[in-house]
Amino acid sequence: MTHDFHPPASVGAPVGAAEELRHGLGNAATGGVYRIRGTQRSAVVKIAKSPHPDRAHLAWRTSDEPEHWNYWRRELLAYETGLAATAYGDAGIAVPNLLDVIERADGGVELWLEDVQGSAGFDWAVPRLARF
Repeated sequence: MTHDFHPPASVGAPVGAAEELRHGLGNAATGGVYRIRGTQRSAVVKIAKSPHPDRAHLAWRTSDEPEHWNYWRRELLAYETGLAATAYGDAGIAVPNLLDVIERADGGVELWLEDVQGSAGFDWAVPRLARF
């Protein structure tokens, strides 16, 4: 899927490259995860998608109801309320900084996040996952 990214000023336009990152494809809430290289820095953009009949075939359907287990704006809400930064802070687990939120014409939102270096969870060995 091709996207026309308009990064925040802290990332810098134009976009030099957009690399799709590995993510769960069965969740209707996720419209893609990309590493974006702008003129100022790189960032990760996560596209959150609102419920739509075209995405109803996916394994994990979304909802507009905040109480639903797969509420499509849950990650954004966690960042906006500070929960993302504090929930596991005592365990030494931090989240990337939220750089910006951009409302999309299709009703979704883009979460522009700090690009943090390290190994992705998909690459972790089972003992490391168990410790986590």
